[in-house]
Amino acid sequence: MRRVLVVLAVLALAVAAPVARVGWGHRGPFASGEHLSFGVLIAVLGGALWIGGAFHLTRRGLDAGDRLVRRDAAAAAVLVVVGLVVWVAGLYNT
Repeated sequence: MRRVLVVLAVLALAVAAPVARVGWGHRGPFASGEHLSFGVLIAVLGGALWIGGAFHLTRRGLDAGDRLVRRDAAAAAVLVVVGLVVWVAGLYNT
């Protein structure tokens, strides 16, 4: 579970780094005065959680015989469901 949280944190930083560079001057992507919506950030975070949950299921939720490991599969399911809910909430708020 700790590795998943580290991977999710790295994904969040990788997504947040380009967003933090808004307003690079006259060639920046939002130089025309447009602001990046908070809902977009929430949607990206939800997508990262969703993908992270699927990644967690494939890496830890299945054993060598392709049987579900209940505890890890349940954690992956929670990540996927929370990610989907956050993603939809972010899309709703854009």
